[in-house]
Amino acid sequence: MLDAVEVFQGVVVFFNVIRGFGFIKCEALGKDIFFHATGVIQDGSPPLRSGERVTFTVAHLSGGRRAVNVTRRIAELKGAEENGNEKK
Repeated sequence: MLDAVEVFQGVVVFFNVIRGFGFIKCEALGKDIFFHATGVIQDGSPPLRSGERVTFTVAHLSGGRRAVNVTRRIAELKGAEENGNEKK
């Protein structure tokens, strides 16, 4: 049974597409947290890459904690630059 309670933000530090797992660096947790590809919410975009910002919840399983409901975060600054609204 999954017991996801808190929502966190972090940065993907590693993701192996072939094996389907990776790790997210989360300052709030003080360490990297494991995630599996089945815990990533797919939106039709390419697989996660190192350096991407994500939001996730933490599930407490018999084998320990893992990130679930992993979704990409869209940087506000990046969106502003793409729309030609960057500040000068």
